[in-house]
Amino acid sequence: MIPERCWRDVDAAVGLYTAGEVLDVVGVPSGGHRLLRRLRAAGHLLSVQRGAVYVYPRFQFDPESLLILPVIADLIVFADAAGWSHQELLLWLCSPSGYFQGGRPAEHMSDPDMVLRMARVAAAVQW
Repeated sequence: MIPERCWRDVDAAVGLYTAGEVLDVVGVPSGGHRLLRRLRAAGHLLSVQRGAVYVYPRFQFDPESLLILPVIADLIVFADAAGWSHQELLLWLCSPSGYFQGGRPAEHMSDPDMVLRMARVAAAVQW
């Protein structure tokens, strides 16, 4: 379970949308909650449960088109194969990383190949 302090840090670093905010951003009517459930279940939309609700990191949406970035589905497939929970994936994406010269992987979504490559490298590290 992620402590509340970590949630605040993630929200401050990259922003987290509620389901209603996602629907507003992408212009889907309020009845679109079923669509969000289908996208989550199909592995196209990254979400994590915070209390009783799901939250969605803002970085997964293209700021111009407002569509979900294609790399998100690839990251979800990677995380599932690596044994990372979606919470662990989100924390990795939102944490400063030496792989990104102290930046957060989420800040590099414009280079999806690099983000995926560095995720694979990070998952292979053994302590």
